[in-house]
Amino acid sequence: MLVISAKTSTALDKATANLAEYLKQNPDENLADIAYTLQVGRRAFSHRRIVVCNDIEAGVIALKNLDPKQVFTSFQDSKNRPVVFMFSGQGSQYINMSWELYQIEPIFREQIDFCSKILKSHLGIDLRHVLYPSEIQLETATNQLKQTAITQPALFVIEYALAKLWMSWEVNPKAMIGHSIGEYVAACLAGVFSLEDGLSLVAARGKLMQQMPAGSMLAVPLPEQEIQSLLGNKLDLAVINGTSMSVVSGTTDAVDQLEQKLIKKGVECRRLYTSHAFHSQMMEPILAPFIEQVKKVKLKSPKIPYISNLTGNWITATEATNPSYYAQHLRQTVRFADGLQQLLKDPNQILLEVGPGRTLNTLAKQHPNKASEQIVLSSLRHPQDQNSDVAFLLTTLGKLWLGGVQIDWSKFYANEQRYRIPLPTYPFERERYWIEAPGIEQPIKIASSLQDENSPKVDLTALHSRPSLHNTYLAPRDETEQVIVSIWQEFLGIEQVGIQDDFFDLGGDSLLAVQLITKLNETLQISLSPHSLLQSPTIAALAELIKDNSGLSESEGRQLQPDSESLLVKIKGGSFKQPLFLVHPVGGHVYIYRDLARYLDSDQPIFGIQAHVADGENESFSVEEMATRYIEAVRFQQPEGPYFLGGSSFGGTVAFEMAQQLNAQGEKIALLTLIDTPGPGQMPVLATEDDTAILVYILGVGFNLSLSLDVLQQLKPDEQLIYFLEQVKIANRVVPPDFGLAQIREFIHLFKVHAQAMRNYIPQTYPGRIIFFRANEQNEVNPKNPELPWIDVATGGVEVREVPGNHITMNYPPHVQVMVEQLRVYLDEARQL
Repeated sequence: MLVISAKTSTALDKATANLAEYLKQNPDENLADIAYTLQVGRRAFSHRRIVVCNDIEAGVIALKNLDPKQVFTSFQDSKNRPVVFMFSGQGSQYINMSWELYQIEPIFREQIDFCSKILKSHLGIDLRHVLYPSEIQLETATNQLKQTAITQPALFVIEYALAKLWMSWEVNPKAMIGHSIGEYVAACLAGVFSLEDGLSLVAARGKLMQQMPAGSMLAVPLPEQEIQSLLGNKLDLAVINGTSMSVVSGTTDAVDQLEQKLIKKGVECRRLYTSHAFHSQMMEPILAPFIEQVKKVKLKSPKIPYISNLTGNWITATEATNPSYYAQHLRQTVRFADGLQQLLKDPNQILLEVGPGRTLNTLAKQHPNKASEQIVLSSLRHPQDQNSDVAFLLTTLGKLWLGGVQIDWSKFYANEQRYRIPLPTYPFERERYWIEAPGIEQPIKIASSLQDENSPKVDLTALHSRPSLHNTYLAPRDETEQVIVSIWQEFLGIEQVGIQDDFFDLGGDSLLAVQLITKLNETLQISLSPHSLLQSPTIAALAELIKDNSGLSESEGRQLQPDSESLLVKIKGGSFKQPLFLVHPVGGHVYIYRDLARYLDSDQPIFGIQAHVADGENESFSVEEMATRYIEAVRFQQPEGPYFLGGSSFGGTVAFEMAQQLNAQGEKIALLTLIDTPGPGQMPVLATEDDTAILVYILGVGFNLSLSLDVLQQLKPDEQLIYFLEQVKIANRVVPPDFGLAQIREFIHLFKVHAQAMRNYIPQTYPGRIIFFRANEQNEVNPKNPELPWIDVATGGVEVREVPGNHITMNYPPHVQVMVEQLRVYLDEARQL
């Protein structure tokens, strides 16, 4: 899905044309990365447009022709418009509903799988075989899905999973309504009962209904008052969907008689395809047993408001926690039209049907109280619609964005590795009023006592909005915090940064962190460690660190901290006794372990071991010398074993040697893990003495940017560095315009020193076990089987675990989560030793 926005309609059209031309000129570009860049790297303005396409060629055609069936445009002044979830009722189900989502969306699939496993003991079948049958199972599954005992749990599971998928993208319901069985999904999401209890209730409800004698239901296009006079003693008004849209329910004979009577009067009625007379007196024998079933469940007051079918009004805590309510809900009239009337009082709300088909969507659009500006959408296609499930859902997601709903695009891509790429910039219109338009925030002013030519000057009109975070925005409280906020805004490209916002949650990374600390040191005339953001990742924490060190000179600061201790970087605290020590890879920094630490157990402390720098000059050490020095640092924190050691790439080599030396000193090594660490005979095919080759490698493997070595070699050395920084800036969208060269030169120097040390190291026999994490994406530089040399020397064996991603990206989301899940098991095991 491609999203485009602008401040004016003419700018929107120009941006659309520019994007179409870009796609035409770059047919081999990755379409998903283009979509990602537009969604994550662009600020959303009021004039908006979306297009859903399968490939670049289709995107070019759609953007040029502006086909209204494929391209949608809207002007939306509202921000973060509220959404109401509407959960479909029985009759909307069909075989293979949302099958593509089950295949593609991990969160949706996880919920379906989890619910199906719970329901297996209640239903006696695997619900997935009914929802998504094989060709051989198709006829059996079709018949099963018609049975109430299966239909109701099936609808509940699909709608619950779909709601969870929407909510994972931060499309959260302000309110909810469900049609009959759909109300159970609303109650579950509102916290009235747990998922497990909800599934047991729905299964019991369906099973009890299935046991009742057969009956019939008839849709009648008459108002409630007229129908009531026609019911007699054997019929009931089961559903009121609209002013002249109702459903009558009862014995088949009684329904037949009413149908014939209405036909003679010229009233066109329609028999519903159902096996039982729901919401009628025929359900009364199961009311008492169902109440007893509900009494087994712990009911709580709803945390999210939702409409009651029974009253057509907002449900009360008393109703939601009364077992008798659920029996009456099963028996009495579904007053859905009244519920819609409550929701339609606020035309700013977007009504989103969460379930198969578009029945509730249609009912809402036909309601006489619906305002013209009220947006009503569906999540899943109608069974007769041959469109793709994914394309339909993406179009709805796009329409929500068009309508003013704030989507968390980073969570939308949580299970993908996407990259930002250079795209056409905003088509500025040369109109003076555009610059001085009201409502545009002015750049933040830095206190005059600190402001100079080096102070950051932030143009907020070029920044994008603050992402959705777990914490609320808190403004800076003093001059120091204000200066830090201004610098973060410049470096991160975000217009509003709070003092409790985490640098890494805002999109910061290791490369940017080093430059940001350099900028802070220059602006505030201080001396923070390059790893300060790992230990103090918020503005408040960083300001406190600055104040604590404000009275110390750089040399005094070093004297307070022993040299060995200064090598340790506390990445994460925790209550467990033994920390996990992770040695830096080539380049000397330990920011690469930030995401691993975030996803690992909160109680597991993690320390990074950074490269040693003596008096401003990088010393050349062998692996053995580094290991000896790093052991001193480790013992300062943890005097005796057992030790947990590890490292990525070169860091794993040093960790291995540390384990050897500690073992020789009589210490116990409870865990040694190497992360894609190459050994003799399996070294990277890379000219490590060549600066240009190193830059090409980092761009290719680290940032997925293809570049020929021959092309880069045509540039002068400084030009190569500048080009490298520009490419990193394009890939990250967070590198500031004044990004310097000094730290890159230092990084390349350390890269060479460490690479040479790794090549010179010959590992000896190790009397222990190694846990080896191997990247499953290969390239022409890194070896295919880096674990082989370690198998030859580890007498305790080498356990190899594959991790998605390449040598570098395996350390970042979403791949690092896979590694963390496996590492957690080994850490638990090591603690038992």
